[in-house]
Amino acid sequence: MARSPEAKLQEEIVLHFNHNYGKFRGRLIAINNNSVNAIQGAQNTSKGVKKGVADLCFLLNDGKVIWIELKVYDRDQSPGQVRWQGKVEAIGHIYKIVRTKAEFYNVIGGYLND
Repeated sequence: MARSPEAKLQEEIVLHFNHNYGKFRGRLIAINNNSVNAIQGAQNTSKGVKKGVADLCFLLNDGKVIWIELKVYDRDQSPGQVRWQGKVEAIGHIYKIVRTKAEFYNVIGGYLND
C-alpha cells in the first residue's frame, strides 16, 4: 500500500526533528489514528482512538501542547478534524495546520530554545 503524501511529510518531519533536536526527543509525538479496515477501526475505537485527532503533538514546557495537522496541496480538514481543533483550542492548546517541513519549524521554532 502506497504511503499518503501526508505520511511522507510526517516521516520527513519526524526523522529530521529527531536527528537535529535530540534535546527534545520524546516531545514530538505521532498520533496513529488511521485504520486499514473496519475491523481494525472498531478495535482502535475501543482502545480510545478518536477520529479527527491531529497527526502530531508537540509537548511544551508550560503543560500545553501544539497539535499539528499535516495537510499537503490544498487538502482541507475533515469535519472530525475541525471538531478536534475546536476542542483543543477551547482548553487553551495551540492547533496548527502544516503543509511543509518549513511551516512545521515556523510553528515550533520559538519553543526550541526552552
